[in-house]
Amino acid sequence: MKNRFLSIFVGIFLAIVLVFGGVLSISVAVKSARSVVKYEKVSVDEECVHYLAAYYKMLYLKELNTAGINARDTEEFWASASDDGQSYGELFEQSLRDYIASVVIAANVYLTYSSYTTEDKLSVRMTTEEILKYKAEGDVSVFNSAAKKYSFNYNDFQNAAALLYKAQRAETILFGEGGETLPNFPEECEKYLETYSHVSLIFVRDEQVFETDADENYVYDEQGNVSLRDMTAEEKAERLALIEELRAKISSGVMTAELFDSYLDRSNGDPEMYDTGYYFHKDSAVTEEFAKEFPAVVARSLEMAEGEVAEVDCSVGVCFIYKLPVSEGAYSNEQNVFFADFYRNAAPYLYAEILSELATEVSFKDSYYEIDTLAIPVIEEFYIREFKSVQSGKK
Repeated sequence: MKNRFLSIFVGIFLAIVLVFGGVLSISVAVKSARSVVKYEKVSVDEECVHYLAAYYKMLYLKELNTAGINARDTEEFWASASDDGQSYGELFEQSLRDYIASVVIAANVYLTYSSYTTEDKLSVRMTTEEILKYKAEGDVSVFNSAAKKYSFNYNDFQNAAALLYKAQRAETILFGEGGETLPNFPEECEKYLETYSHVSLIFVRDEQVFETDADENYVYDEQGNVSLRDMTAEEKAERLALIEELRAKISSGVMTAELFDSYLDRSNGDPEMYDTGYYFHKDSAVTEEFAKEFPAVVARSLEMAEGEVAEVDCSVGVCFIYKLPVSEGAYSNEQNVFFADFYRNAAPYLYAEILSELATEVSFKDSYYEIDTLAIPVIEEFYIREFKSVQSGKK
């Protein structure tokens, strides 16, 4: 993805196309002789491309307008230049190919590891027939007349829905609901673990400290929080001396991971985190929660390079940060709260990587490039927001 538009819109496949569903008793892939896009078991014909282009154009324009760009489905807009000099039409065509490649690859994953069920077929039949009922008076000829401007018919719509259903199901087929089967793929988990920032933190309070009793046990207030008290002059001097000592070690270049670790018992941080360190990730809800109290600590930790040392001011005083390499298998520690959403977040990340890596293997025939995708209107009525449940008739 060479510009911000491509990176945004390939993600649409993962985020928005999931509202589509469908698998009928008909075949999704047309005969290879009629295909214009192909990847292994999946072939897509021109009419299906027309449907995908009309639908994707709707999403594309919506995202552009959300980003503050006055995007319209007009020749003038598509010919206008974006910030990087390319026309919006060129960007759309590039992004559409990425999108179609993602759908085709995902559908192939589904076909490789799963199969249709009777319940799936019935669910999608109920859904597509509902679209026919409410958007075309329950009449295929009315549907086909309305869809003529897109150059697809009801049968093409069914095929496109089936293709999208397969694509929608692929991630779950691979990694389970919420990434529940990812522990079976340790190499993939290690790959995602590398996207975390592993740091050791030394907090040095400079105004208040936790209150303890005569036995050095924490004293709690009525809300169940550890009570704080003001430092004595002696305690404050000791803390300030520690700060200067750490600064001197860092500025002189002698600070190592081992030396940093030797200061942890003098930290005012959480002793339970001394051995493991902290694992931050931009997509983690736990990291987000930690950042509410220590935003500068998290922000600096995420941008640091391995082996780098930093100092930031924080709500309790000063925090010193040492960036460590991730520890192999760290994510499997169920007691580490920073990995509470590891598998759930890893699944879409790793799935997107699979789609990206295989994208170059999708074949776009010369006949695909003969399709004027910019001339295909934005879809207006024939799209599925949700598909019906066989049990309840609802999603």
